Amino acid sequence: MAAETVYSPFSPTETAQRIAQTFQRHGLALLSPSRAMVVSSSQVERLRLVVESPARVVDASRCRWQDAYGRPISLEIHRDARGVTWVDYRLPPKRINVFGVIECGKTHDDLVQAMEVLLGEALRR
Repeated sequence: MAAETVYSPFSPTETAQRIAQTFQRHGLALLSPSRAMVVSSSQVERLRLVVESPARVVDASRCRWQDAYGRPISLEIHRDARGVTWVDYRLPPKRINVFGVIECGKTHDDLVQAMEVLLGEALRR
């Protein structure tokens, strides 16, 4: 599972608020608005959001892997040493069966596109 990283032009707190509002505006629940300070050598602040997967909305195919794609998605928002804010998240991988055939490829592609659209809307100036 590859992690996606998206640049945010806003502070970590404002980024988290914008993401939460955008998901809620599209009928997706914010499952755990938690704020955690991660202790590290640079004392970097990390915010963690758990949001409802857009697969619930975009998966009309009722793919048999919907339970995997419909699980909540965790996003970590943090500011690096240069002061740049980043959003990291991980989506379920494409499922490939024993015959090498991608199962639920459309569901996965729709989920990727939905996340790109939602985060694009949330992080636009």
